[in-house]
Amino acid sequence: MEVCDVKWPTALSSEGDALVAPAPPVTCAHAEHLCRTAFGLTPNAVRPLPGERDRNFHIQTEAGEYVLKVAHPAEQEPVANLQTAALQHLAAVDPTLPVPRVVPCTCGSDGEFTWDDGGARPPQIVRCVTFIEGRSLGAARATAGQRAAVGRLLARIDQGLAGFRHPADRRLLTWDAHRAGVVRPLLEAIEDRRARGLAEEALDRFDATVLPRVSALRRQVIHNDFNPQNVLVSRTGHGDLAGVIDFGDLVQAPLVQDLATACAYQPCQGEHPLEVAAAITAAYHAVNRLNVDELEVLPALMAGRLVLSAAISTWRGRQHPDNSRYVLRNQALVWRNLELLMAVPVHEGPAWLTDRVMAAS
Repeated sequence: MEVCDVKWPTALSSEGDALVAPAPPVTCAHAEHLCRTAFGLTPNAVRPLPGERDRNFHIQTEAGEYVLKVAHPAEQEPVANLQTAALQHLAAVDPTLPVPRVVPCTCGSDGEFTWDDGGARPPQIVRCVTFIEGRSLGAARATAGQRAAVGRLLARIDQGLAGFRHPADRRLLTWDAHRAGVVRPLLEAIEDRRARGLAEEALDRFDATVLPRVSALRRQVIHNDFNPQNVLVSRTGHGDLAGVIDFGDLVQAPLVQDLATACAYQPCQGEHPLEVAAAITAAYHAVNRLNVDELEVLPALMAGRLVLSAAISTWRGRQHPDNSRYVLRNQALVWRNLELLMAVPVHEGPAWLTDRVMAAS
């Protein structure tokens, strides 16, 4: 795979080199040392976990299991703290939510440690959270009950985050679906002309139907990455949801964007491409009420998120072939869902979805 010569748009995010330059290597020995010195944990076993920006490790101890996260050196301290502060906020407002808990740092800071290895490497923010046991929803056989549970759980998390504010929550984030149009320059990295044309058509629809209404949509801090890899299912035979992980894409954005992301990555199945999305949305709506404007922009916002995924992942997969398997893991689903969604006439989708959700409420 050749390195992509399409330039990363400078207006796409404020993440600097966090999505462009590879992070320096972090070994299991480094992770064990950080656990002992910064968090007072004594690991029995340490193994690396995949990640887009962070270097992640699964830590097993006699007292429990944890995830150690070493942030990319380009990630600024306020942005790193956004995730820590949000998890602490959720633990305070709804302790029953199945989300990771922040492990206090023994060095006196709230939950983060700045590691520079004695000046031998660029400074990196390190945090540790509790490990949630389970397998990804994407690896499980989907059921109607699970889809409803996804909608209800996301609604609870959004309710928990409704009162949360942070100095970094308005950051310019790459994975911010209501700004999907800024990804247009990256479409050049999509070599298949038909696929590229489909993505351009989806962005044209997005610009016409979502952008004029964005300013009127409710905003708050959202999870922003509620995809099936971040939703965990219990390993028992019942298939209940075990929890939600990866709060690294938190951002203040339209509330309905969280739901659009959750729906976009669920396989389009049934008689209508929006049937699964309607089921998730109805469950969400039963817990956290949506208004008509939010329901009507949902299909185009879903398509916008899929274009973001296709363009950014294609670009990054070509730029970083060593991590391409992880970066491109969702792309077959992304392109199939985008094609099915774009086959629905522009005015039919919002009306169909709104009717189904309102009928269920």
